[in-house]
Amino acid sequence: MNCEIILKISRSNIQIFYSQNKNSFKIFKYEDYENIPLYVFSDGNDFEIGELAKLKHQNSYSNSYCDYFDLIKDTKATFPFLDGEDKKMGYILILAIEKILKDLFEMLLISENVSDLRESIKLNLVFSNDISDIEINFLVNFFKD
Repeated sequence: MNCEIILKISRSNIQIFYSQNKNSFKIFKYEDYENIPLYVFSDGNDFEIGELAKLKHQNSYSNSYCDYFDLIKDTKATFPFLDGEDKKMGYILILAIEKILKDLFEMLLISENVSDLRESIKLNLVFSNDISDIEINFLVNFFKD
């Protein structure tokens, strides 16, 4: 199967578009939302993205994160992840996107892991104009790892 994915990233949300076998692009609704709020909750036991994480942030839960591009400026900042390790803050968006893509693949009936498909899926990153070139370069380097 040929699959192409476009990630449109802005400071406040993510949108995901996909195409199978070179057909027209469709928008992926994550938890019924086309615009996925760029909020993450990660406390070592749970890892949530989008509206649920946004609600936790609005209710002042610890370990809820927003303003990703401000968070990554502190290169020593970490967050607790499901594997019990503290991860560098820069990886929180990558892990969130992997979780969203996992749901997309389940919907498309793709059984491979996201990490196993990195070489075979065409992934395009599109950034909103509210993200600086320096921030784009920083994020692109995380995608290369």
